[in-house]
Amino acid sequence: MVLIDTYRNNISGKKKELSKLQSDKANELKKASDYKKKILTVRSSISRSKNESTIRTKTREIERNSTKLATINKKVATLETKIASKSKEIANEEKNYNEKKRENGEKENKLKLKD
Repeated sequence: MVLIDTYRNNISGKKKELSKLQSDKANELKKASDYKKKILTVRSSISRSKNESTIRTKTREIERNSTKLATINKKVATLETKIASKSKEIANEEKNYNEKKRENGEKENKLKLKD
């Protein structure tokens, strides 16, 4: 029975970790959305501007935001990999848990039949 509790606790812990990873991913996607919006806003302002200095400044701002966006996209990809891995771990733990639970149920049935 102790082994079953261990599996159950492992599953619970891994689900909490998965939830945290998903939350982190959502936060990063929100940041990515914000940077995309900034880039679009700056592009729009470039199209209205005629001053060369302003256009260069705005272009550098777009480059900075694009770099930040690429970094965020890389983080999201890493988080997605971790999420997939954690989901697989949870599936394995649940499989082990169910097998042990079934084995214990069979042992209890055999003990009852002997009585």
